[in-house]
Amino acid sequence: MDAVTIVIFIGLVGFLIWYIYHLDMKRIRRKAEELGYQDIKISWAPFAPGALFEKNERHFLVTFLGSDGRYHSRYCKTSAFTGVYWRDEGDE
Repeated sequence: MDAVTIVIFIGLVGFLIWYIYHLDMKRIRRKAEELGYQDIKISWAPFAPGALFEKNERHFLVTFLGSDGRYHSRYCKTSAFTGVYWRDEGDE
């Protein structure tokens, strides 16, 4: 393979990773809004509880403004095929 092919391949892989991440964020935000969360902030959490041996699922920490006027945090995991799963622990 020549250098141009390698650069194009790396660019396509990078774009695919970015696009999957974007879809995850959109999916989590939509589910959080359905639960009534406001001022939602989502961050990737690769070392979230239970994330060590998971395959094909990405873990995120969601911080939001609850109905009581305080900020709360919850972990969730998501993938394109399984949807969004919220962890029960946290400061709901």
